[in-house]
Amino acid sequence: MDDETCLVYDIGHGTYDHHQKNAECRPNGDKYASFGLLWRDLAPLLDLSEEEISYVDNILVKEIDLTDNYGSQKYPNLLSCQISKMNVNWNEDDEWQKVKFLDAVTI
Repeated sequence: MDDETCLVYDIGHGTYDHHQKNAECRPNGDKYASFGLLWRDLAPLLDLSEEEISYVDNILVKEIDLTDNYGSQKYPNLLSCQISKMNVNWNEDDEWQKVKFLDAVTI
């Protein structure tokens, strides 16, 4: 991977597709979501200690994975809920979708 840029995308049944019968689980049995799988693979490339990687995983990544896999009613996550409120309707124009996406990115 290039040290300066990295683009990761996943098409169905790829490395980060967690919507499979054989989806990977954490040691405690909770399923990984795409974010957790991506974090697991890319975090070691960051200039972070194992302790820092584990801390971010425990307070942020696992929580987003739970919300993604089991829904915000069962596992509410403030960041996930806030970003989902920024989603546009499927029939809104492309420019508005770009604006809303960039708004979400800034959060």
